[in-house]
Amino acid sequence: MTTRTLCAITLALALGPLGCGSLASAEPTAPAPKADATADRDWQEIQAFIAGMPAKMKDAATARARFERADVFSRDALAKFEAFHAAHPADPHRWRAVMLMRSYTPFFITAFGPDFETKGLADATIDEPARAAFQAKLTAYEATLDQADDVPPELRENADLGRIRRALADTSSGKNDDWPALRALLDAFYVHHPDAKAIAGGLPQTYLKAFESKHSQAETIAELNRYRDHPNATVRATAAEKLHSIELMNAPLEMAFTGTDGREVDLAKLRGKVVLVDFWATWCGPCVAELPNVKKIYAAYHDKGFEVVGISLENGKLSPKDTPEQVETKLTAARKVLTNFTAKNDMPWPQYFDGKWWKNDLSTRYAITAIPAMFLLDQDGRVVSTNARGEKLEEEVKRLLKL
Repeated sequence: MTTRTLCAITLALALGPLGCGSLASAEPTAPAPKADATADRDWQEIQAFIAGMPAKMKDAATARARFERADVFSRDALAKFEAFHAAHPADPHRWRAVMLMRSYTPFFITAFGPDFETKGLADATIDEPARAAFQAKLTAYEATLDQADDVPPELRENADLGRIRRALADTSSGKNDDWPALRALLDAFYVHHPDAKAIAGGLPQTYLKAFESKHSQAETIAELNRYRDHPNATVRATAAEKLHSIELMNAPLEMAFTGTDGREVDLAKLRGKVVLVDFWATWCGPCVAELPNVKKIYAAYHDKGFEVVGISLENGKLSPKDTPEQVETKLTAARKVLTNFTAKNDMPWPQYFDGKWWKNDLSTRYAITAIPAMFLLDQDGRVVSTNARGEKLEEEVKRLLKL
C-alpha cells in the first residue's frame, strides 16, 4: 500500500486527528469553554463515536474491507461534525469539528480494481467531482474558522500549521510552485504564534530544506538572508546555521577524527579521491535501506579511488543530570550498538561516533536536520552533491572518476 493509503487508513482509525506527518500536534488537550450542557453532551457523543472506530476495523481482513468501512465511518463522522456545527453556533467545540473534517475525508471510491489489495487507491476509481465538492465545502468551513473570534488559541495555531503543511507538501512535490504564498503563510505564523512548539521543533528547517531542494544555491542564500535579522530567535539561528554550512561547503571540506576502530581520518589526506561522507544512524530506516547501494558502489569503485566515511548520529541517550560514570556507560553501550551493526553488515569504512544524537558535533557543523545526508566530495574535497543516493550515487562516482 502507498504511504498516502496508509496515512488515509490511519486517519480513519482516528489515530491522528490532524493527519499523517503533521507539523501540528494531535488534537489539543486544553479544554474549550462549554456553551451549554447540550453542546457538551453532543460533543462527548462525537468523541465516543470516534473512539469506537478501531473496534469496527478489527475483523476487516482485506484492504478493500478496511477502506469500505473507513469510508462509511468517515461519512458518518462528517455528518456528525456538520450537525454539531449547525446545532451549536456559539460553542467553541464547533471549531474542533471543523478541524476534524479534514482528517475524516472520505475516499470517494466508486469501484475497486483487481489489484486493489496491493496497489491501494492507485487501482480504484474515484468520484472526482464529489471529492472536489467536498474540498470546496471544507474550504468554506475553514474560511469561517479563519474569520471567527472565538477559536481557542491552540486550535488556531493547529489550523495555521495544517495550512502550512499542505502548502509545503504541494510546493515540495511540484504540485504548484507558489513559494511566495508559502513564505507568506510562514511569515504570518511566525508573527501570530512566536512561541509555537513547531518553530522550535523544526518548522523553519523543514521549509528551508524544501526551498533548497528546488532552487539554486544563489537563490537559497538570498532566501536565507531574508531571515538573518528575523525577530524570532529560532528562525534567525536556523538561517545563520544554514548560511554557515553553505560557506563551509563552498570550500574544500575539512574534517578529522579518530574512528570507532582507531583509524585516523582526515579528509585533507584523501584529496585526489572521490569521498562519500555519509551522515546516518543504525536507528534510521532510510539510512539502512540505502546501505546495500553504498556497499555495492564501495566494492565496485574503492580500488579506483572511491572512499566512504561514516558520521553516525547514534543516540547515547545522554542527560545533563548524568554523572561522568553514567555518561561513560551510556556512550559505551551506544558505541557497541554501532560497532556490532557495522561488523554484522560488513561495512569496512571508518565511522565517527560521539553519541550526541542530533547534537552530533560534525552533523551540527553542517546544519544536518535529516538523515541520510550524503555529501559527495570531488577530488579537490569540494561538495558536489548533498543527496547522493540510489542510482545518482553511482552516476556521480563514475563521472568524477572519469569511468
